[in-house]
Amino acid sequence: MEITAEKQKQVEKIVKNRGLKFAVVFGSRANGKARENSDLDIGILDEKEETYRRFGCLFSDFSKIFQGYNVDLRMIKGSEPVFLYNVLVRGKFLGGDEIAFHNLRFFAYKNFIDSKPLFDLKMKILEKQQKLLKQKIKYA
Repeated sequence: MEITAEKQKQVEKIVKNRGLKFAVVFGSRANGKARENSDLDIGILDEKEETYRRFGCLFSDFSKIFQGYNVDLRMIKGSEPVFLYNVLVRGKFLGGDEIAFHNLRFFAYKNFIDSKPLFDLKMKILEKQQKLLKQKIKYA
């Protein structure tokens, strides 16, 4: 997805006025695999208290900038390693503190790599459970 200079300027204004650390676009619109009806995933790092009212204001702000897209706004603070990796390592910086973005991006990558053996083990356990369930269903 191409972000125009005007939209970039509007994002920077929201980030500054709302006190956000940064915003990042991720998902199919960021990696070029979007379909016509794909939503626009935007992750934000907000250091202020997350409230429904604040989220609603931020959602409204970003929806006005990206009219014509179904905006899916996600707060990334405290997210689990796989999600954080997908947002920060595979996503594209939209605006805000670029140094903070790259610092958290490095952390997300390192945390994901450190956690990968646990994810692999979890996948093996799930595969075994599925196999056992299929056998139980077969003999039921």
